[in-house]
Amino acid sequence: MIERWLSGVDRSSSTRMKSLVLLHGIFRRARKLHGLRVNPAADVDKPSPRRSGDIEVFSPEEVMALVRAASSEQDGAIFLTAAFTGLRRGELLALRWRDVDFAGQVIRVRASYAEGQLTTPKSGKVRSVPMAPDVAKALAGLSERGVGTGDDDLVFAGPGGTFLDGRGLRRRYLTAIRRADLRRLRFHDYADLFVMPTSMRRSCSERFGGGGGRHNQSASRKAMSVSGGR
Repeated sequence: MIERWLSGVDRSSSTRMKSLVLLHGIFRRARKLHGLRVNPAADVDKPSPRRSGDIEVFSPEEVMALVRAASSEQDGAIFLTAAFTGLRRGELLALRWRDVDFAGQVIRVRASYAEGQLTTPKSGKVRSVPMAPDVAKALAGLSERGVGTGDDDLVFAGPGGTFLDGRGLRRRYLTAIRRADLRRLRFHDYADLFVMPTSMRRSCSERFGGGGGRHNQSASRKAMSVSGGR
């Protein structure tokens, strides 16, 4: 029963290991003070640590299934952007339209948002990441929603243009996973969930991609929206 519970804990293997150690100590004390006959945590196998470089990710097909299962166009665009860029959740929530360079086909990461606080990215500096054609097409579709598309507006906005609730996004992500019948991988701030090797992102772009604009921002958004959006 303990092994089944540990396997369902939505945390890293190190966190599951700490939980097992804690349980072991609780039951050991229960044996000493209350006469518990056996320590049920004693024979539980330790969670296997993830090997360095052994990153579990969704396949391109699974990413697209997750996007299709999203509860809204915006959530689908978030999942797609996370998968094809490796942006952390807080960086996605802090993304503004001025950071989306359709003409240059890059996204500039300037900030991160979590627990009501706007901070610098984890790296401590602004960085640029390539914007795959399918990401550009999805974001172009959002840019045509009519409101909240000024340079200072959030790309992935909550009610009234406010920051999205990260916990709510996580719940919707888990719902989409169930709908798509996918493995349960974590969606958390450090991009462990969706980050893909650059070679895989290129493969996804070639396999599912559309066309990114090479004119000014407005024209690029409109061209991609007309070409199909999401």
